[in-house]
Amino acid sequence: MKILVAIDQSGYSQKALECAVAKALSEKAELFIVSVNEQLYEYAEFAVGVDIEDKFTTMAHEIVDKAVAYAKGKGVVAHGELLKSHSAAGAVIDFAKDKGVDLIVVGSRGRGAIERFLLGSVATKIVTHATCSVLVVR
Repeated sequence: MKILVAIDQSGYSQKALECAVAKALSEKAELFIVSVNEQLYEYAEFAVGVDIEDKFTTMAHEIVDKAVAYAKGKGVVAHGELLKSHSAAGAVIDFAKDKGVDLIVVGSRGRGAIERFLLGSVATKIVTHATCSVLVVR
């Protein structure tokens, strides 16, 4: 079995990681830990004079490395990957398809109905479009 967990710096993400690690242990599954570096700040560095992409990339690598170390410390076979995309949901779905993942685990940010309607959510998009099972952790 292959499990993918999508993480960021949120508390919901940490809960998703813990759930994915527990599931990987119980199923003797291989775990893929990914974070998506969304390409939303292409022009922001011109405005603030700072290379924002490098800062976000460094932060995302640290998050993934820490998560992989946590999973391996629990005895899970874990792999980390930083994905770059304009769509976090699309990147997670494509990665899962490419790796033949059986289960995607994601955290929920707990948005209200209006915010979900206006903005959508990564978890909702993954649930809707993934070709495998998805577990949303609250």
